[in-house]
Amino acid sequence: MVSKATVDKTIARLDQALASGDMPPAAYSLAERISKRLKSPVRLAIMGLPGSGKSRLLNFLTGTEVIPKNVKLPSVLVAWGKVKKIDCTLADGKTKSLDSFDIKAINQLKPVFIRLKLPLPVLKKISILEVNIGTHETEQKRALTWAARSTDLAIWCTQDFTKAEIKLWNTLPSALHDHSLLVMTKADAHSDKDTRAKKLGALRSAAAKLFSNVHPIDTLQALAARGKDGVINESRLAKSGGQDLLRAVLHAVDQGIQASLDGAVILFTSYQISDLATPAQKTPEPEQSKPEAPPDEPTELLVPKEAPTPPPDRDDFNSEIVTYLADRVKELQTQLSESDALDSEMIMAQCYEYVEGLVEQLTTRAANDPDILHTLDACQDAADMMLLLQLENQDSAVEDAVVLLLQIKRDFEQKIAA
Repeated sequence: MVSKATVDKTIARLDQALASGDMPPAAYSLAERISKRLKSPVRLAIMGLPGSGKSRLLNFLTGTEVIPKNVKLPSVLVAWGKVKKIDCTLADGKTKSLDSFDIKAINQLKPVFIRLKLPLPVLKKISILEVNIGTHETEQKRALTWAARSTDLAIWCTQDFTKAEIKLWNTLPSALHDHSLLVMTKADAHSDKDTRAKKLGALRSAAAKLFSNVHPIDTLQALAARGKDGVINESRLAKSGGQDLLRAVLHAVDQGIQASLDGAVILFTSYQISDLATPAQKTPEPEQSKPEAPPDEPTELLVPKEAPTPPPDRDDFNSEIVTYLADRVKELQTQLSESDALDSEMIMAQCYEYVEGLVEQLTTRAANDPDILHTLDACQDAADMMLLLQLENQDSAVEDAVVLLLQIKRDFEQKIAA
């Protein structure tokens, strides 16, 4: 298990290097990302087809009934918060907050995404996203693409891991495949040991090329293993498969943290970032003595290998972005004028593609201009909102997507005028 002391020391070393102001922009951006990752809970996503037992598994991992039985919701992120709070993101991008998990009030808002903050200790270590992928292949792929952008560890819930599921799983980034678990939920449906063993064997065979193991869990029994007084029946938990799954999740979480620590070590070595500075003891200065000469070696935390490359003129760059967005809007207008019927799915897909293209340009720019990172984050949020609009597929989604695209263009025009 990764020690807290190692994590804390690495964070302190990263923060000290960031505060020095001596790092090249590329190194600064990387150090900032690693520091943020180590300070934040590991982002776990529960994925799978509708009805595969995702909500029950979420309730088990959090140790409480977060999502009631037979409740249909959009994707839900459960994260740490000192007080319970529910934030519902609407189709227009606005957020409405609720003090309680009132299903009727939530349904009236028709949110496309829900963020639920709870004061549960486990959420200091992991946040949990239950991904609602819908029933049609196109929206399923969109949902998984959206979720993968903010996932460190993925759990796929299944009973059979069919060819359709394998096809969906393969749409996820290969890097996420290396940080994932396959869980056979609803193992209680196979109470007979022989039937269960046969089912598990078939599932392991189907998933052998994609997962190193399959974790069966009788989720109802795992939930029941925790008594009303909070005391856990260890025997019942082990028999349900819940204990093995918890160990697997914690091991995967540790691996993710270790990967960030390894990235920090590479950063420290590549950019010659020294260890944490220790305060020097002050010695009395002799009377009428001359000031000591500065040491031969620099005392900075970091000695960059080369001077940072100055970023190109920001106004020119902003003008290029405005031109790019203006051209994309013209393309949409041309296609709409030449089309007899409104193809909302095509327009939504293109709007998302345009914003993704903008994110790529900003990512390249951010390597030499850290000040652009705030704009990059805003555009990534816009790309996420585009995907949510596609998933919700409401009548106003096309209008909302185009308005969002025009808003980004206006924001860059204001940057030029400032």
